[in-house]
Amino acid sequence: MHGVSGPLLEVSALTKTFGKVQALSGISLSVGEGEVVGLVGESGCGKTTLAKLALRLLMPNSGEVRYREKNIFRLQKETLRVFRREVQMVFQDPFGSLNPRMRIGEIIEEPLLVHHIGTSLERKKKVAELLESVGLKENHSRRYPHEFSGGERQRIGIARAIALSPKLLILDEPVSSLDLSIQTQILRLLLTLHRKKGIAYLLISHDLRVISKVSDRTLVMYLGKIVEEGKTSDIFSNPQHPYTRALIASQPQYIKEKKFSGIPKGEVPSPIDPPSGCRYRLRCPHAERRCADEEPLLLERQKSHSVACHFEL
Repeated sequence: MHGVSGPLLEVSALTKTFGKVQALSGISLSVGEGEVVGLVGESGCGKTTLAKLALRLLMPNSGEVRYREKNIFRLQKETLRVFRREVQMVFQDPFGSLNPRMRIGEIIEEPLLVHHIGTSLERKKKVAELLESVGLKENHSRRYPHEFSGGERQRIGIARAIALSPKLLILDEPVSSLDLSIQTQILRLLLTLHRKKGIAYLLISHDLRVISKVSDRTLVMYLGKIVEEGKTSDIFSNPQHPYTRALIASQPQYIKEKKFSGIPKGEVPSPIDPPSGCRYRLRCPHAERRCADEEPLLLERQKSHSVACHFEL
């Protein structure tokens, strides 16, 4: 699976429905080697579904996910084993993702056992190193998950996720259940691990503040579609899509500045019956007849900055 020059992970025209619910509709994105990509959008827009598809925990209706240029839905035995080792997930709920009946040392050692890595002594040493790398102590390995705070449990989840030296971490709302000061600590830890180990991240969040602190590139998702994509600095300094502007305008630091306007009208439409044309049009201050008749394509407006909108704002 190595020695390939393309993106590490490439999602192409991915569509997923659950009965009548259109969770994802033609999503495309990529994550390069060692890159941090942020995916932001409101709850229910399809972010977690995308994460599960990228990990092959779900199968799509159509489209592809390629890891090192291989379609993950077609991987067999050994190549699937390599994929499972190299792509790991950090979950939103640090308690729900840890087995309450296992000691912390056993939880972190488990992926090493599954993949037959090291002797018992080597694994114990590795567990101690992993605990230290996430700011915990070796003697923590003998305790159970309920003996730790939420922030400590998320550190344990991260230690388990990096045990196999993955190339890509998919982080699904990794700090949303933590209070603000602990969020900052965990984000700092993720940045340190990224710098030291060169792990690529696909960071999924509804919180723009989190995305702005960590990601190189940001994608904005609305009702199962990507509506804007670009360098994180460009997205925040010069958002081009009305929805992105509204998201940024609702952030506390921007409310004072009144830098961007356009708080969305009404509620997010149902994914069972999304609007025709542009999915954002019912909430958009700029919407015209064309927006109902014609779906805007995600097109590059400026270098490495793409927008799905009929108008230049």
